[in-house]
Amino acid sequence: MNIIETILNVVYLYLAHVSSWPAATLIGFGSASLTLSKTMLYWAQEYFCGYCATGQNDLRTLVVYWIIPNGLWLLFPSLIIYTLGKDLCAQLVFADRAATALVKGKKE
Repeated sequence: MNIIETILNVVYLYLAHVSSWPAATLIGFGSASLTLSKTMLYWAQEYFCGYCATGQNDLRTLVVYWIIPNGLWLLFPSLIIYTLGKDLCAQLVFADRAATALVKGKKE
């Protein structure tokens, strides 16, 4: 998953900032969704295995070295998903209005 996610991030950066392809937003949205899902999977795995990989740590070590870094991998992809989701919705609304105007123009 890490390799696919990284490739999608690079593809998104290229398509969005070099090619200026409008559909690049969808690739970025998918990539950020993969990142968020993967991190949530890590947290769920820890919970359901009874903290088998992190349970030996004291609270301070756990917070500093596991919760905060992994929490950032929950926060930032969530913000990216929110932002790119708004962009996708705006593009869909624009496309719908353009299609509606085109259909009305042909009927008249």
